[in-house]
Amino acid sequence: MASKRRKDALQAVLTRETLQTFAGDRYFARGEDYERRSLVHDLYQEEEGLTAWVRGTEDYYVELWVEEGDLQSSCNCPLGVDDIFCKHCVAVGLTWLNHPEQVKVRSSGQSAQQPVQKPVTMQEVQHYLEQQDRSTLMKWIIDRIQQDPDWKRQVFLKVAAHRSGGVDMVTFRRSLRDAIVVRGYLEWNEVYYYAERIGVVYDSIQALLPQYPQNVIDLCEAAISLLGPAMNSIDDSSGDVGSCLEEFQNLHYQACELAPPDPVTLANRLFNIEIESEFGSFANAADIYADLLGKTGLACYQTLAEAKWQELVPQTSGRSAQRSGEWNYQRSKVQRILETLARRRNDLEAIVAIKQQDLSNAYAYLEIAQLYQADGQADRALAWAESGVKAFGQTHPRLRDFLIEEYHQRDRIAEAMELVWSSFTHVPTLQSYQYLKQQADRIKQWQHWREQAIAWIRQQLEPAPQPAPTRQTRRSAKGRSIAPSMLPSMAS
Repeated sequence: MASKRRKDALQAVLTRETLQTFAGDRYFARGEDYERRSLVHDLYQEEEGLTAWVRGTEDYYVELWVEEGDLQSSCNCPLGVDDIFCKHCVAVGLTWLNHPEQVKVRSSGQSAQQPVQKPVTMQEVQHYLEQQDRSTLMKWIIDRIQQDPDWKRQVFLKVAAHRSGGVDMVTFRRSLRDAIVVRGYLEWNEVYYYAERIGVVYDSIQALLPQYPQNVIDLCEAAISLLGPAMNSIDDSSGDVGSCLEEFQNLHYQACELAPPDPVTLANRLFNIEIESEFGSFANAADIYADLLGKTGLACYQTLAEAKWQELVPQTSGRSAQRSGEWNYQRSKVQRILETLARRRNDLEAIVAIKQQDLSNAYAYLEIAQLYQADGQADRALAWAESGVKAFGQTHPRLRDFLIEEYHQRDRIAEAMELVWSSFTHVPTLQSYQYLKQQADRIKQWQHWREQAIAWIRQQLEPAPQPAPTRQTRRSAKGRSIAPSMLPSMAS
């Protein structure tokens, strides 16, 4: 009966909502990932609550129980030792909720008949350590620091965060380099532990946020500058490292909110990282940080982008620029920045002027046409669509469809069907034939266009007339030499 009461008590407090509240969004999401990957094993429900092991950088022992109506937890991971409701606790709770078939039950009667030796608990460890003298504990700690690089990093970061003169930035920067810089190449199955190592440093930097936001800003930028090159040396199929990059960016914004930097200084820092990053770090920063940048910062961003644009923009524009290889990834980022800033000003002509710099593909014409259409400038939209089709023909179906629709809006049916017909004859496939039917049905003229299409197909299937054989070609059929003048026609 007592066992049932304890089970009911656990069911009353151990819910998904409780786990999310206790752990917070970040640790809850990581715990969900652990549960999804089935990293929880040996999950037992006992009179006291739940016990389980969770695979991580090493195996961690977790206990969950109810005490005076509240959920309690214990984990021997670095965070659990600090009484933080960690991802391992979340993983155990979610496994108990979502996979009852994995839960093994130990009743009091069973324990009496078949005693089961429980692993040592954190409470027992704490009691044992309290009985040791200071010199013994110090020796154990120093030995562990010297033998375990990950533990050494954690201890050093704790000390660096609590120095009397302020945060020891040298130690934090060194820890970031040690955690992030990759030597060689990391395969997908190694990346998880690599990301965990970065996560330990991230947690230490996040702990600085309330008291030292300016230090957090500097450290996040240092981390982001290191993660970009590192991602060239890893297989991040799981997205674990990409998540680390995103978390550092979010933390950077939170720190800027707490201690807003000078707008011009912030604009320079964000712009340089956005331009130099290979993996889209601080993409759309002008939009995201607009409130912090204010008018002064945004004006500075505009000046920086325009100067970079003039530096990168080729002397030749349009299609020739693409052929000459003068377009590059960095320039595309500057273009996006300028368009973002122009969009914030509602300056349509500025956006069009930027897009006009590269008319090397049909999509650029479509984008401009759509912008004018959205702005209610239908004639200019039509003109750009016509120019694009004239320049690129049928290479971009969406541009073609846009122009056909514009012709229909103006009741210019003949021109619309001329474009549809051209599309069919340019690439005569089943799909283009069906498209011809769709458009012809729209104006109730399918019979006419069907007959024209069939006639055109038959004409294409007719053999081309062959020139009358000459005396020399007749000899070639008997195994003699072929006239050089015949080689081109035979190749065709």
